[in-house]
Amino acid sequence: GRGERNGRNERDRDAGPSDAVGEGDLALVLDRYVPFKLVSVTQDGTLQTRNGLFKMKDWIGREWGTRIMNEQGKDVMVVKPTPELWTRVLTHRTQILYLPDISMVLMKLELKPGCVVLE
Repeated sequence: GRGERNGRNERDRDAGPSDAVGEGDLALVLDRYVPFKLVSVTQDGTLQTRNGLFKMKDWIGREWGTRIMNEQGKDVMVVKPTPELWTRVLTHRTQILYLPDISMVLMKLELKPGCVVLE
């Protein structure tokens, strides 16, 4: 049809690769029961949730933030990871750091006087 090229319309092409889910992307899946699940998108991958089975091939090429329906009519939202969302996905554990460990970390970071470190 008009405006189509290689199975994608001009709007998809103009949006650029960062606006659509692609194979190999890390995606955060928002489900009604589990706040966020981090997955790597693959053409033949699937995600099993309490809402049923979702095929990742249905996600590829879709815009980030789109609700994806499965065959049972249930949905999940596929979201692009952001620094803020990463903090919600990663498990938070308390870690005690001792002076030798802190010294090694500082050395590996190549910090110099005047550098600012945020914890």
